[in-house]
Amino acid sequence: EALSLRKLAELSGVSRAAPYHHFADKQALLAAVAEQGFAELSDLLHGVVGNEQVALDERLHQAVLGYLDFALEQPALYELMFGQALWQADSASNQTPSTLQFQRTAKDCFRQYVHLFERLQGQSLSPQSPLRSAQLLWATLHGLAQLSRNGLFVKREDLADIAAHALAQFPRRPACVAPCRLSATSAWPVSCCRWPTSSTNPSARRCASAAASRCGSPSR
Repeated sequence: EALSLRKLAELSGVSRAAPYHHFADKQALLAAVAEQGFAELSDLLHGVVGNEQVALDERLHQAVLGYLDFALEQPALYELMFGQALWQADSASNQTPSTLQFQRTAKDCFRQYVHLFERLQGQSLSPQSPLRSAQLLWATLHGLAQLSRNGLFVKREDLADIAAHALAQFPRRPACVAPCRLSATSAWPVSCCRWPTSSTNPSARRCASAAASRCGSPSR
């Protein structure tokens, strides 16, 4: 709140008028800094999401840890990126070109998580809406980051373990990728789940039971 373009000019050793050649006002400056923060976070997530050498579940885990590291290693920037000053919808200052551009960059960053959940859904690994899953995950990560930054009950050394538990709450479908041998009464192969009929997951039990009744045990 105490920051002003004049004060910034003094700290930078330039004339008081110099910042106004680049930023219309303080709001424009804050939006530019926060936009750069989201661009940096987006690049980090893009590198993780696009790494085809790593399994999708592991990419999701790496994206979670990368987000938390970013939030805790750059607390002032993170606070600005998610602060009310740049997000209050009823504020006239948030309808300026600089702020609207910042918000577009922030939403593009969020879409990295949506794309990852879309990939998981495409491989039948997640039965839920990619958008809702991404929203829930981001809300969880933001809460963890804020609690840890504020020194509340979340210790930084526990974040990785808590994040793993959070990810475990997202439903996963078993990957039905092991083809069955053809049965005597079937003219087509049937995909069988690897999960046993004794699984505690109802969907997994139904899938495994159906596979066993159609074509016996999966081929190896």
